Amino acid sequence: MNIRYFLILIFLTVLFSCTTNKSNSSTIQSSILEDITGNNKCDSLVVLENKPKTYSLYKCIVNNEHRSAVNFFIYSNNSDSLIYQNSIANGDVYWVTDDVIKVDRVEGIESESDNNDYFFNVSNSSRTAKPIFNQK
Repeated sequence: MNIRYFLILIFLTVLFSCTTNKSNSSTIQSSILEDITGNNKCDSLVVLENKPKTYSLYKCIVNNEHRSAVNFFIYSNNSDSLIYQNSIANGDVYWVTDDVIKVDRVEGIESESDNNDYFFNVSNSSRTAKPIFNQK
C-alpha cells in the first residue's frame, strides 16, 4: 500500500513540474509579444514553429484601409529569447527550412522603406537576398 502512495506522489510531482515549466514559457512569450506589438492591435496573430520546434515565428497582421502590414519576430524556444524582429508591408513571412525564413513582399506595390524580399538564417543571424539553405 505504501508503494501505491509513493507512485501517486511521484506522478503528481512530475505532472505539476511539467505544468509549471509550460506556464513560465507561455508567460515569457506573452510578455515579449506585448513588447513587440505595443499599442498595435493584431487583426490576426499567427504562430508557426519550425519542424524541430526550436524556434517560433510570430506574425502580427495589421490590416489598414489600403494595405496590410506584417510585424514579425522569431523567438527561440530553447533559450526563451527574441532572435529577430522586423516588419513588412503587403507581404508574408514563412519558414523555408528549419533555420531559414523568407520575407516575401508582394510584387508591384511600392514600399516606403527598403523591405525587398530576403532570406534570414536564425542560426547565424545572416540576411541575404539569395537563398542560404545550407549555411550553418
